[in-house]
Amino acid sequence: MLEIGCGPGIATAAFAAKGLSIVAVEPSSAACELARKSCRESDSANTQRPSQRITIINSTFEDYPLTHQKFDAVLAATSFHWISPEVACEKSAAALKPGGSLILLWATPPQPSEEVCQYLSPVYEQYGLSGLGKEQHRPQEHYQSSFEIFAKAVNESGFFQPTSVDIQKHQSIYSIEKYSYSIEKYLALLSTLSHYIALEEQLRNDLFVTMGERAGNWRAHNDALVCKSGSTAQALSKTLSDAIA
Repeated sequence: MLEIGCGPGIATAAFAAKGLSIVAVEPSSAACELARKSCRESDSANTQRPSQRITIINSTFEDYPLTHQKFDAVLAATSFHWISPEVACEKSAAALKPGGSLILLWATPPQPSEEVCQYLSPVYEQYGLSGLGKEQHRPQEHYQSSFEIFAKAVNESGFFQPTSVDIQKHQSIYSIEKYSYSIEKYLALLSTLSHYIALEEQLRNDLFVTMGERAGNWRAHNDALVCKSGSTAQALSKTLSDAIA
């Protein structure tokens, strides 16, 4: 499988633990290191040692050179929107074997409970970013419409069999020790969101340091940071006409 924009490697390690071999491309060197760490950590709980079947390459998908190797699947976990539209569908199809699948996973940003959001709001206010903190309270309908826009673009590309998308709501628990998502990974996830990427680097770094400290204080007096989120999956098969071409 070829993964586009693996980020901190959350999906990478999970798929590798299922026995898949993965080549993952990620433009952020810091995220590459987090992804490698995630895969190493999964080794301790998996005798198949998934990190030995994973290659993580520091590159954009646009710059990643396709070779003679073809993949059974191309995966993009909340990353497909970062690819140049003129490249996304055509290059994904070119990377696939005949009949291969493009798998698009989407997730809404983690939405803390009102109590947690109020606890973290002074951090955003400290840096003049109160509006950014409120972004995490957008309704699910806002994200559903965004997912449908991307689904429509892929469906109309002519490279894949059309499918639909629908948000599945769930809860994720972020904590320092007990659960799979650490505060470090929570902040790494925020760092992949466009509003945070747009911040000046020093401001973003300072914000995350302060958020990490305050979130750690919360964790010291509560069981966990609980965030609501939604997710959807869209799996599209490469069209027969494109496979023949």
